[in-house]
Amino acid sequence: MPSPTKVGWVVNANQIGVGKWHYNLIANVLPKQELYIAQDLEWNMTCEYSDVVFPVDTWCELKYPDMTASCTNPFVQIFPRGGIARIHDSKQDIEVYAGLAGALKDITGDSRFTDYWKFVDSDMVEVYLQRIIDGSNALRGYNVYDMLEADRGFLTMWRTYPRIPGYEQIQESKPFYTKTGRMELYREEDRWISQGENLGVHREPIEATIHQPRVIVAPPGLVNPEDYGTADSDTTPEGKSVYNKVMTTQNLLNTQNPLSTQQGLNFVLITPKPRHRVHSSWGAADWTQIMASNFGDPYRMDKRTPWVGEEEMDMSPLDAAEMGINDGDYVWVDANKEDRPYVGADQPGASADPLHEVSRLMIRVKFNPSLPRKHLIIIHGLNGATHASVQAQKTNPDGSAKTEQGYSSA
Repeated sequence: MPSPTKVGWVVNANQIGVGKWHYNLIANVLPKQELYIAQDLEWNMTCEYSDVVFPVDTWCELKYPDMTASCTNPFVQIFPRGGIARIHDSKQDIEVYAGLAGALKDITGDSRFTDYWKFVDSDMVEVYLQRIIDGSNALRGYNVYDMLEADRGFLTMWRTYPRIPGYEQIQESKPFYTKTGRMELYREEDRWISQGENLGVHREPIEATIHQPRVIVAPPGLVNPEDYGTADSDTTPEGKSVYNKVMTTQNLLNTQNPLSTQQGLNFVLITPKPRHRVHSSWGAADWTQIMASNFGDPYRMDKRTPWVGEEEMDMSPLDAAEMGINDGDYVWVDANKEDRPYVGADQPGASADPLHEVSRLMIRVKFNPSLPRKHLIIIHGLNGATHASVQAQKTNPDGSAKTEQGYSSA
């Protein structure tokens, strides 16, 4: 970007909580910003690290009409006026925007701030919804007042129902959105050829594999990517992103990930989406915690449990037995120290940093016999994977921590 970001304003997204490398964001990005604002209906990590937090209404508390849709279904839903009485001291999102605009007008004397939101003050927010409808191909022709009066969902204006990708291209011979206008299985541009991506071949993940990362799997001579000189032993994301070595499947299976051989990170950590949460939403609700974990316990019979539920990590019983870990034990999980949990965390004196102390992951193990060896699963809001080490963390019966000797990183 041509200039550094001075202000961040995150609306109902929990950017810090669900972002990759979020401790790096906390340690190295946020301190350079002058103002960070969170606007959300749940207290989450973004709220925790923000300068200002605007609490907003839940859907059942809305006082102004609102509208929502999804990229995965052909419906649009509209919320009418009304709703239950507000449980806490919150505002609807549009009230926050208008309120802050009013404060900026008071400071600057510029009426354009409030002119933009004048229909909020006059209780005519439907005008803004109609502008969105008029600017949308999928909603063109709808009238917000008719939709509110009907009090139901509406179909968006897709060509087919159910939605059929490529319908116009297949049925009407319209061009695909490619350089040739055709469905392409081969890319002839130099940028694709230089990266070995001109054909649809398999490429190993950048970290989450027990084999050499980023290898292009193809027969000799099928693709000829440019060699940028990245060493096989390079474990940095910057280096691996331009690692273009081509191998056959058998040659790849005979390799090992340098994160394992050089740093002892012998586990692939997978973070799939949860069943009872949407990204980070509802992760703080007690009933969600009880349902989402094998350690859900509303009575807290196990006094080590910090709450009615806690996060868990699935692990093969065979791997756990080798490390002396029992079902239900707590373990430390650490990743590539070069950049996790944040850049600079491995520097001398960094261990005294309070952020370093809280950025390590301690989690409870649950045996999963169906899990392949050297793989771990932690249910998280986003799909992702990396390499990790595990170290046993035993606890006394009263819940106090006691690290027993003999448990090393694996």
